[in-house]
Amino acid sequence: MKMSLLYPDGVQTKKPLEADQPGVGKIGPRTIYHFSLDSVFTTICEEERIRSNFLKVLSLPAQTGAMIEYRQQILREFDAHNDFLTEFSDMFNRFSELRDSHDRERQAMMRQISGSSAGAAAQTLKSLLKSNAVTLKRCLDFVRSLSDLFARHRIGGDESRATGLKRLNREATELTKSSAFKQLIDLCSRFEKLGLSDDLAFSLRLGESGQIEECYLIDQKLLKIVDNEMQSKLLGFFKREIDTRNSNCVRVHLLEDASYDKMVVVPLQFLSDLFDSMCEQIFEKYAYIATEMSFYLVANRYLRYCKSVGIALSYPNVSENNAYEIRGLRDLPLLVETEKVSTIIPNNVGGDTRTGMIVFGENNSGKTTYLRSAGVAQILAQAGLPIPADFAQLPICSQIMSQFSEAEKEFEMGNNAGRFEQEVRELASVVDELQPSAIVFLNETFQTTAYDEGAEGLLHILNYFSERGIRFLLVSHLRQLEGRMDPASVGVLRTHPGYHVLPDQV
Repeated sequence: MKMSLLYPDGVQTKKPLEADQPGVGKIGPRTIYHFSLDSVFTTICEEERIRSNFLKVLSLPAQTGAMIEYRQQILREFDAHNDFLTEFSDMFNRFSELRDSHDRERQAMMRQISGSSAGAAAQTLKSLLKSNAVTLKRCLDFVRSLSDLFARHRIGGDESRATGLKRLNREATELTKSSAFKQLIDLCSRFEKLGLSDDLAFSLRLGESGQIEECYLIDQKLLKIVDNEMQSKLLGFFKREIDTRNSNCVRVHLLEDASYDKMVVVPLQFLSDLFDSMCEQIFEKYAYIATEMSFYLVANRYLRYCKSVGIALSYPNVSENNAYEIRGLRDLPLLVETEKVSTIIPNNVGGDTRTGMIVFGENNSGKTTYLRSAGVAQILAQAGLPIPADFAQLPICSQIMSQFSEAEKEFEMGNNAGRFEQEVRELASVVDELQPSAIVFLNETFQTTAYDEGAEGLLHILNYFSERGIRFLLVSHLRQLEGRMDPASVGVLRTHPGYHVLPDQV
């Protein structure tokens, strides 16, 4: 199994951040942008590579409470032990670099072997065998260092709640304590010192017609040499012929160099492949964690940033009965932009099991900010991250989609028909992909057409969402929608002075 700190069941695809990874949903192609999460985390983390990997995790929302809790536990452990996080991440980065360098070196040597003479191939294979032995030893040293790191920081023990770290610790420790571990280290050390001029001893079994049937690499001191004149010579490849006069002795003859080179390629290739296979098993088990650590590094910076500027965070609970409630929610993009986070007005979202919410209000009254704060909360929650709120329990959504009306500056004055057509196309593309249990965030949809026409079209779409069990939050100026939705499934909220958003009194 490929170990993972993002997925409790391990990585089951070629890469950990792929959309076809089991147990993940989908986010709309522009949703991260619509909710300004790209800008927020550019402020928090300037390093593009790890920030990009972090945003990929956000775009693959977890589909189970177990996965969300798995990540929350690990993040809490890292947050409580920042020194451990730094060492842990550095260690896995070096391990990933080891794999990359090993692959490059192996491919370069295999290209040298292809089409070369037997003698040249034998020499290159010696180098490859040595290189693979060195790499395997470094892989084993990595596992031992990982176990030592857990022990030194006293993390990952039985008392730890971070299941992923406990599993890593347990498997690394069990491997280092096994008898095979020391044997492998000793074997690697033997071939680590192999030089190009070093001779290797092989044992052959010949068939009746003299063909070689088996060939083994053996320790030279096991050979018995009876020809006195050959005692002092360095022998490489031997043909062994039983002397019938003395069954305990073997008569030895040097073969031609070409024969030696041809035959030595086989065991060298076999040994080299064996070491490489063991390296790959360890690489496959651990190497993806280096990529996954981008998520925890940026998440840890997010926690520290919020703490440094006074942004209160809470870890959301996964609701078991489809309840949706957030209390004291603040908009993360505004919190990051402002110098005084205390000026950001908190609001409540949901509070019941209704699947739809419509927010009415004038321009610049806080509608879009309210919508964005709820979208950010859903994305962060399904990534396993805390949100800027006092309390939250949220359902797991199969998809998190959005459709925002384009800014007026992107259209020529009077070109409302073009804007409306674009909105229709965008919304149609969202609707076509929606699945049950999705959530859709709609910002001033159909604001550029005739009010009656826009409201009528939007009404059909919202009813379609409700019928399919698709949750939605719409902010709109289209008052023609009022009173036309089932109040048992759709709640109405309004903006009030001071950027407060409150539900209508029922």
